[in-house]
Amino acid sequence: MKHLKICLMALSALSLAPSLHAAAMQAGKVQALLVVGDVVEVDSTGNRKTISKGDNVSIGDTVIAGPNSGATLVFSNGATMRVRENSQLSVVNFQQAPFDEAKEGTFIRLQRDPSQSITNLDLKNGTLQGEVKALNTAAGSQF
Repeated sequence: MKHLKICLMALSALSLAPSLHAAAMQAGKVQALLVVGDVVEVDSTGNRKTISKGDNVSIGDTVIAGPNSGATLVFSNGATMRVRENSQLSVVNFQQAPFDEAKEGTFIRLQRDPSQSITNLDLKNGTLQGEVKALNTAAGSQF
């Protein structure tokens, strides 16, 4: 009986560990690195705003590229996504554990995922071309 209690306590601690680690994560950064033509960001209420180079894209919003248009989005885990013309991409979720940019470098120059990150995108229509850096799968990163 004593061994059963110890096992149950250990399992309880293990089941809490991922949620405690996940609690340290926060919204990651998504930025428009390059924008050509008519590209807009639409939020959950339907508000639209034109995206320009350097603008941040909010988690939960949809990026829409019109005809002869497109955008390259860079994520703070080093991933880049090219939203091609006549495409709609929703950034459903992007969470990332904080990391030291002074040590790892800015997210534009990253060679690998610097910390745990969870990315969930939804290509509603169109074409998406992406490059995902080596994920930190040991820390639980998912894309």
